[in-house]
Amino acid sequence: MMILCWILYFSILISVVYGNFARKIYGGERVSIFSYPYQVSIQIRNHHMCGGVIISENHVLSAASCVLAEENVVYGNIQVLAGTHDITDYRNGLINQVSHVIYHELYNPRNNWINDIAILKLQLPLIVMGGWRSAYVSSIAPKSTYCHVTGWGKDPITNNLSRFLQRLKVRIISSSSCTKNHYKETNLSSKQHCFFPIPTSAGVSQGSGGSPVMYGRQILGIISLDSLDVNQPAIFTRIFRYVNWIERMKRKI
Repeated sequence: MMILCWILYFSILISVVYGNFARKIYGGERVSIFSYPYQVSIQIRNHHMCGGVIISENHVLSAASCVLAEENVVYGNIQVLAGTHDITDYRNGLINQVSHVIYHELYNPRNNWINDIAILKLQLPLIVMGGWRSAYVSSIAPKSTYCHVTGWGKDPITNNLSRFLQRLKVRIISSSSCTKNHYKETNLSSKQHCFFPIPTSAGVSQGSGGSPVMYGRQILGIISLDSLDVNQPAIFTRIFRYVNWIERMKRKI
């Protein structure tokens, strides 16, 4: 949990019911925002909740499980911090309020994180001088087995939260293989895949939900479910399956 998590109000604020919690990357290497200028921190009252990825000067892509306080109830007062690798750097980073949130109409938190995708409309367009860049949404699925995930991390052993952006190399496994070997009772959709971190001592824990799984500058996925068990992979939403939905929602909001 984040700083001040012992305060009851904030504990309620950052928790998501039905088993969904903010997730964080840990055990990765520290990287600069200039290497990953599309990465943002999604926050409430200056407290990091989830990651997100810039897809236009007006829009951020994230996970539905990050923005829903409970079923069909979106958090209020969501803001986005862009242009910085330090989640406490409000002087050099660009803080922007979120004016609209739209999540997939078929998302159900009880249904194994299928359709776990959301778009956040920013109140003001991001300015070019802020150092941000949008990532590439493609209708073609990359064939590579190895990709990267980025985000901010809390080590589950030390309980220390990293202020600085982290990167992990990950190995992708298909939804069929993931279901067969790891989540036999989950029955993942073809719109989902899984990944294992490299090294296996690293991983994603509370705060990285919504962060991107990247192949170069192409968005492969958005993290849905973490795993504190090194033998269990994390689950992500495959973005190329939602390209048409993303474009429709961008025009809508």
